[in-house]
Amino acid sequence: LARVSRGHTVLSTAAAADDGGRAELRLRARLDDHSVRRRRHNAICALVHEWLRVELRAFALRGNTPIVALTQHLPGVDLSNIHAKMRRPDVFAIVPSREAGGEGLLLIVEVTVCREHALDARAEAKRLKYADLTIALAAALGEQPIRMEEPLVICLGEMGSVQPLLRAELVRRASASACSDPPGAVDSLLDDLVATVKYYSHDSTTTSGRGIAPRVSAGRRQRR
Repeated sequence: LARVSRGHTVLSTAAAADDGGRAELRLRARLDDHSVRRRRHNAICALVHEWLRVELRAFALRGNTPIVALTQHLPGVDLSNIHAKMRRPDVFAIVPSREAGGEGLLLIVEVTVCREHALDARAEAKRLKYADLTIALAAALGEQPIRMEEPLVICLGEMGSVQPLLRAELVRRASASACSDPPGAVDSLLDDLVATVKYYSHDSTTTSGRGIAPRVSAGRRQRR
């Protein structure tokens, strides 16, 4: 609608569109800022690491380190030949089985944030990235009471969307572990992850980076 004042026509809709365009540009610049993306990535990895430790009772948790560092936790397993296939997953862990004496799980976790329309494609690309490493690790484990599965990809949209299959996959992994309440634990994690992603799309993180990201949820703190 137009508002006429002293002979001048002010196109309020055009002004609003212009403001909206500038806001979108600021948001795009913020989401593409390397330092913001790095802090967001580290915050998400920390949440996942803590969730695995507390809820799934995982041990040998490591982040962004070579797979061969697992040797100390897998006596008798030769990982020396995996150097050629070496990756540095965001998190890897050994997750105990829910059943006493059952097989544990050697879990590779990859964290990624992308535009909402690319969630499925990005998740599949991350899984393929570690396909050769997964095969090599499964062969190296041999008769060990630990199994390998395809990597767990935590794929989130940069505005807070969750990759459609992620919740079901997290519940499946948690249900095979010693987790006491898989659905509740997964919902708590997803709440924390979404809150973290949204926090890092907020103006307070654009320049100084001094804002405080969301902490581990109260429910999980109580279970420590």
